[in-house]
Amino acid sequence: MHPPLLTRCLAVPIALIVFGPSGAGAAGCDAWPGEPAPLPTLDDPDPLRAEWANLRALELVQVARRFEAEDPLRAQQLWRRLLCMDPADDEALAGVLRSQAVRVHRPPLLDAPFDDARVGDPWESLDAAIGVSGGDARQRAILAQLRRLSREVGALEEQVRTARFEEALRAVPPLRQQLAGAPVGNTRTNLIVQTEVLAATAELALGRATGAEASLERALDANPDLVLDPSKTPRKVLRVFEAVLDSQ
Repeated sequence: MHPPLLTRCLAVPIALIVFGPSGAGAAGCDAWPGEPAPLPTLDDPDPLRAEWANLRALELVQVARRFEAEDPLRAQQLWRRLLCMDPADDEALAGVLRSQAVRVHRPPLLDAPFDDARVGDPWESLDAAIGVSGGDARQRAILAQLRRLSREVGALEEQVRTARFEEALRAVPPLRQQLAGAPVGNTRTNLIVQTEVLAATAELALGRATGAEASLERALDANPDLVLDPSKTPRKVLRVFEAVLDSQ
């Protein structure tokens, strides 16, 4: 994403600038296409690189604010970009915290037998308590398998939450395969739905509408009665979900 402000304001072409060392060495702070590499920071000792960073920061703030209501994942990605150039920017940090498009569920664990009864809406049971004691060896093995799969879906959720979309999508195919072989029940249904909605969210963040549609179709295959909560789901995902519903 090449910022138009720089096209107008810098007379020296980017390709001819000689860049020195950058302070933006954190993970996820590599230069995007069209940006100088390494990514400049606001306190860069090179005046031209520092000027680029300041102009870029102004543009990121404006665009991130516009995206917050419509596409919170994209807004968070832009706020994090600003933190790459200025880690002390309080407005950018506040923007990251505001733009949370993924909700983390941590159900309480009870000293009770494990029960995996199917329910109508998997989203409603995400915060329900889970029994973790008792039962025979087979039940304990099932519980261990579902716990492991739940951790993997949680890792996928974290990748999407932190805008590591390519990394998240690489993790999805093997996770789908593991979920396909998991014991049938509400927990498995929940995990499949979560995985596919997260995959669709990452696909849309990368501009891949076809992949997002396929992921949401898989979510509906797992739970034909699925309804996405508009207060917890990005609008872009909701629009594609509604289009998939209309096409069925």
